[in-house]
Amino acid sequence: MNSVCAIFPYKLGSDSGHKIRARNVIELFKKANYCVSIIEPEKDYSGGNKFIFYLKSWAEVFKKYLKEREKRKCIFIYNRGIIPFPLTLLLKLMGKKIIFDLPIDHTPKGYFLKRKNMRNLINYIDFKLSSFLITFDFVENDIIFRNHVVEGVERTKVKIVPHCVDIEKFSNIVRKNKPQVNCIFVGQLSIVDKINIILEMMEEIVKSNSNIILYIIGCGTYYEEYNEKIMRSGLQNKIILKGIMEHDDVIRFLKNMDIALFTQDSINATKIPEYMAAGIPIVSFSRNAFLITDSDCGLLSDNWKDYKDNIIKLVNSHELRIKMGNAGRRYIENNLTHKIISDKLRYILSSTV
Repeated sequence: MNSVCAIFPYKLGSDSGHKIRARNVIELFKKANYCVSIIEPEKDYSGGNKFIFYLKSWAEVFKKYLKEREKRKCIFIYNRGIIPFPLTLLLKLMGKKIIFDLPIDHTPKGYFLKRKNMRNLINYIDFKLSSFLITFDFVENDIIFRNHVVEGVERTKVKIVPHCVDIEKFSNIVRKNKPQVNCIFVGQLSIVDKINIILEMMEEIVKSNSNIILYIIGCGTYYEEYNEKIMRSGLQNKIILKGIMEHDDVIRFLKNMDIALFTQDSINATKIPEYMAAGIPIVSFSRNAFLITDSDCGLLSDNWKDYKDNIIKLVNSHELRIKMGNAGRRYIENNLTHKIISDKLRYILSSTV
């Protein structure tokens, strides 16, 4: 069996978004018939100067790597933050094949040479030293090079293996036509996800659609503020904050949802394919929404008025919800299952490593 050593700058135990993604990547390697050894720090380093904490984290994992006398020739480095390039250079001198994760959502336009700062320069050197870059995001190659310029790195060096869905976790879901319509939002309760606007929008929607309930899963800076606002508006039975939930509990919760609300700008969000696998139609914005466009699994909005109208349209049509939900489910079954994506990863690894 082929093998790979996966190096992470943080512990993988919690259910934050990037750690769920990291665990999904490990499962993909395993399903591609690779034996995976994992090296991670004993604890998460956080607070204070991020650069210093990243250095501490990488120093610890690399010390563990050397202590364990890791023999695997292929090294996968999950790139969330700064990787000190002397470590990459040392691995290269040791004859290792280095695969870097390329996080598209964290890659500003003109990422490398156009914006001359230390982080960009370090990443540029790291990526030049790597055997190839692999992105687990839902993007096409042209998007990477059109919107996220990887200057000095050859196109052929970037491989795309989109995140997949464990379809078995979303089995036995039956969508019945019932009076109550359950909407769900999963994400950080911060200005990034526009929760404040959604709360104001819900106050208007429930006036003419009393059968709607919005469940919000997540926590963040504005949790208490939003909770107080909901109580003052008297909508505590219509907008329900569920707080933080384990990922498996979120999946089980999705089985009872009818509409998913998505507001992020991120093009790699793993939430969308999970909504699709659960057969839930999605209300989103037009930007970065090609998964929804390709599958016809939701309604896209150019502005907040469109967004509100699209929610109402789905609330009032059980048939449309079923049609779009089924379309999303079929797309996942035909394109983004573990079997399909692990086969793609196996082919890429066998031809490049």
